Amino acid sequence: MRNCILTDLRRVFRKKSFIICMSIIILLMIIGLIVIFVHPFKDDVDSTYSIMMSLAMFFNPFLIGIPVFSAIYTDDFKSKSMQTALGFGISRNKMIMSRFLEALFMVVECIIFISVMLLIFGLAGGVSISEIGETVLEIWIDSFKTIGFLALALIIVYGTQKPTMGLVLFILLSAGVFATLIEALSLIPALKKHDIDPEKYLPSGVIVKISDLADKGDYLKAVGPAFLFLIFYVALPVWISMRLFRKKELEF
Repeated sequence: MRNCILTDLRRVFRKKSFIICMSIIILLMIIGLIVIFVHPFKDDVDSTYSIMMSLAMFFNPFLIGIPVFSAIYTDDFKSKSMQTALGFGISRNKMIMSRFLEALFMVVECIIFISVMLLIFGLAGGVSISEIGETVLEIWIDSFKTIGFLALALIIVYGTQKPTMGLVLFILLSAGVFATLIEALSLIPALKKHDIDPEKYLPSGVIVKISDLADKGDYLKAVGPAFLFLIFYVALPVWISMRLFRKKELEF
């Protein structure tokens, strides 16, 4: 499985779409650096940096997740490489796990790259080390969201063998469409009366909880929500995908 992952990763990192994605991220950071130099908000470089990076974090799932999803899952089904690998004896569970590990590795690589860029451009812009550190931590915590959305999208990908539908789900999750709908439910009088907020149990809500605890320095308390996130929004969706795909006839 390791050779399969490494071979596919080499292919993915050479893809034009992935290179373009990384180029866009660099371009956005350069624009942010220019903004810091030219017009700091309230003459405060740290505040400018924080605002610019908060905006960048909103687009992270799109700039990272969509190219990763397309490069791995869309190409896998389009080129029929998955069917070929299965024909050579690789089990379906191994195939799903290897592809997810590829996606996870690519997300982590992207976040490392972004973290290094944040450090370089932050220091070049005169941003304080503490502000850079807090921003990098926020980026890493926020990356959980991208990983969780990818895992949830796998249920559709392998349940229907239609990666386009999985990509649509990923985009809707990243855009916060479902979070907005669930937030509207909290306005229902019965739920409002008992102070029930369904949104805090969604991936984005759990990430906010983890981020809040990290901001307060309660890192040990953040471990609990992070662990639950990995169980319910990463491991469980992958397991469900395996169960669904096991019973599916392959489409050629």
